[in-house]
Amino acid sequence: MAESKYRKPKGKRKDTKEIMELRQGWHMQRALLEKQNIEIAELNKWIDDLQAGMYINCVYCGHRFESNPEVYPSMQDVLKEHMGNCPKHPLSKANKEKDRLRTEKEWVLDHYAMRLHETNTLLGKQGINKIKQRIVVEMKQALKEKG
Repeated sequence: MAESKYRKPKGKRKDTKEIMELRQGWHMQRALLEKQNIEIAELNKWIDDLQAGMYINCVYCGHRFESNPEVYPSMQDVLKEHMGNCPKHPLSKANKEKDRLRTEKEWVLDHYAMRLHETNTLLGKQGINKIKQRIVVEMKQALKEKG
C-alpha cells in the first residue's frame, strides 16, 4: 500500500471553537491596526503642515488654521479663541468649571442674603449668630442636593 503525500497530520485537531476564537482575535487585531494606521497618517500630515510652516494647529485636538491675513489679521487671536472652545484643551475645561463655580457662588450668596434678611426682619439682632450657623448648615445641605 502506497502512502499518500496528503495525509492528515497525526495528533489532535483544533476544535472549531478554538479556531473561531483565533479568527475573532485576528479580526480585532486587524481593526485596531487599521485604526492606528489612520491615526499615523493624520499625524504625518500634521507634521508635514508644521514643517511647511503654512498652518497653525491646536496641539490638543489637531484642528488646523490656515494662514489668511485678509480674514485673520492675527493667528494668535484665532488660536486663543479656539483654545477657549476646544473640547480637548485644559483651558476650555477650566473655563467651564469656573463658570459653574461662579453660578453656584451667586446662588449661594443670593440664598444667604435672602435668609439673612428674613432673619433680621423676624428676630432682630438677638440670636442671629445661632441662626447664621443654621443657615450655613442648610445651605451646605442644599448644595449637596443641587450638586
